[in-house]
Amino acid sequence: MPTLAPVWAGEFWRSKSPNIPQQGRRLFLSRRGSKRTLIDEEALTPILEAAGFETIVPGGDAIRDLLSQAEIIIGPHGAALTDVMFCHPGSVLIELTPPGHIEPYYYTAADSAGMSYFSILGTYPNGQCVDGNLDDFSIAPEVLRQTIAAAETMLRSRRDPS
Repeated sequence: MPTLAPVWAGEFWRSKSPNIPQQGRRLFLSRRGSKRTLIDEEALTPILEAAGFETIVPGGDAIRDLLSQAEIIIGPHGAALTDVMFCHPGSVLIELTPPGHIEPYYYTAADSAGMSYFSILGTYPNGQCVDGNLDDFSIAPEVLRQTIAAAETMLRSRRDPS
């Protein structure tokens, strides 16, 4: 797929932030208390914890520093994902995408930052969408587990290409 945003954009934004080394953190960005919340976040928590993810409820500028330390970031589609521009190249973004709000924003940001990108398409309760930009949604736990495994495999192959 062609690059939608130039690589220099990711480099520019990283240059505006302290040079924080990647520390291999795994972050789940929760949208608890917001619009487009994951209905089944509690059901996903054991999967995230087993894979070593910390749950963060974003707020303020500190999120940039946290994201720059991460090797894998998972989060529902939302403004907090904008700060993936501060991530190190080679990191992985897994966007949890509501079915009524499929947009390339965070793929573009991840691509510009030199990150790998996965998207997991969610579902609405009872299959009904009232407002695709605001409705809460669900993610299939097994799909999340499989996507985390694919991201881990990708990271391992980069570390040990033999």
